[in-house]
Amino acid sequence: MSFLTPLSVDQLATLTADPSPDTPSAKKCPLTPRSSEACSATGVLPSELLPRPLTDFRQKGTSLRLQERRWQHSEDRRQHSLDMVREARKELIQKAKQARKNKNHGTSTLIRGTTEFDANGPSKSGGKRHRTPSGGDSALELEQKRLARTQARQQAEIEQMLMQEIQRNAIAEQNKRKQDRDEQRQQKIERVRLEKRNAAETIRREREQMRAKDMDEQEQKAKLLQQRMFRENQKQKLKIEQDEIKRRKKNNENEILRRKRQQQLKEETQAILGAQQKKAIAAMEAMNQRDVERKRMLAERRKQQKAVAAEKKLQSQLRIQNAQEHEQRLEQKRFDDYQNKLRLAAERKREEDLHRAREREQQALELKDRRARARHAKEMAAAHLKEKADKVLRQDADFEMRRKQQLKEEQYKLKEEQAALELKRKKKKEAYDNMLRRQEEKVLAIEKHRQGNCLRVPRATVSLLFVLFAVLESNKNVAKSSPPLFLSFHVPVL
Repeated sequence: MSFLTPLSVDQLATLTADPSPDTPSAKKCPLTPRSSEACSATGVLPSELLPRPLTDFRQKGTSLRLQERRWQHSEDRRQHSLDMVREARKELIQKAKQARKNKNHGTSTLIRGTTEFDANGPSKSGGKRHRTPSGGDSALELEQKRLARTQARQQAEIEQMLMQEIQRNAIAEQNKRKQDRDEQRQQKIERVRLEKRNAAETIRREREQMRAKDMDEQEQKAKLLQQRMFRENQKQKLKIEQDEIKRRKKNNENEILRRKRQQQLKEETQAILGAQQKKAIAAMEAMNQRDVERKRMLAERRKQQKAVAAEKKLQSQLRIQNAQEHEQRLEQKRFDDYQNKLRLAAERKREEDLHRAREREQQALELKDRRARARHAKEMAAAHLKEKADKVLRQDADFEMRRKQQLKEEQYKLKEEQAALELKRKKKKEAYDNMLRRQEEKVLAIEKHRQGNCLRVPRATVSLLFVLFAVLESNKNVAKSSPPLFLSFHVPVL
């Protein structure tokens, strides 16, 4: 909005009598000379008489309510300035009329007091104050009176100008004080707004620090849990290794005892050969029993390990479920608190009148922003919870993979041990078959020799020799480091 023709203050006040916040701003406003003189007399700029739109008071971080208050304050100041300028203009008009009236009155008085000359000689005019009969004295007196009136009028005009200058200075000083007060008030408002913003920022930083502290505590707990699980695994591995060392030690002790018994068997006489055979068979059975017991212990240990792993997995799932339920309860509590706040805000909104409509719109926008932030915070919390759950599941998967790998290694070792036992059993069987074959060959050789020499050996003696050879061959396979036992037999000739 711009004005091209000069306007008086009254016309400008009429055109801008009912402004609104949406009124566009006027770029320029030429005023009439008397209105401009009135602005100079009151110390008001012509631009201060124009209405300002609401957009001139829009700043970053300023609410709509504060913008409207600033606009209303500016409009009140503008109306006050308009009233001051209009009063000053009226005074100027009254003074101009009074000056014209005084000027016209002095001219008429001067005309009434002059002497007129015509063809018949000097004659008096219609002036009532002509008293001297001499024309020269009358003119001089009139001129002196006119000069005195002129000087008095000039003196009055000078005094009036001084009064106007004093009034302008007083108004300018008043406007300056008012402007200073407005600036101080504005600075106070800005200072309060800055303090509120700093307080809100401090509260937000404290909340973020508390949230970060909670997250750090949760991560620390997860690390401690992981370290505890690692220590338990290490203890379990150490226990398994100690059990294995004990088993090997026990096997070594059994092997030493077995060798001692074998040495004793070698040193016994022929009378206890039968008992030696029974002891050897018992030792074989005991060894087989120990192998069966060892297999059973390995199976039980694997079963216990599976049960412990399953229990740990169940505990981990329970911890994840408890954490999720706790997070859901906290989220539900925050949502309920948020709903209560919304309900209270709605009740306050219903209690407001139509004058606060724009304030309610601003509150609705702020409420929408808070909802978006709450939804964003909820999504972030859900994402964080999901990430922690995925982390725990990955840890469980890694633990399960390591456990399977350990089971595979144990199965592979067990297969190797079984293969070694099977190979040993086959070797024993082959050695036993070879022993039987050699014994049969020896028996046949003895029978041939007996037939050739016409000797007869009792059947009981042959059976005894057969048993003795079997015991000697079994001892030879068990203890290879021990020297062979040579016995001399005296076969009686029948």
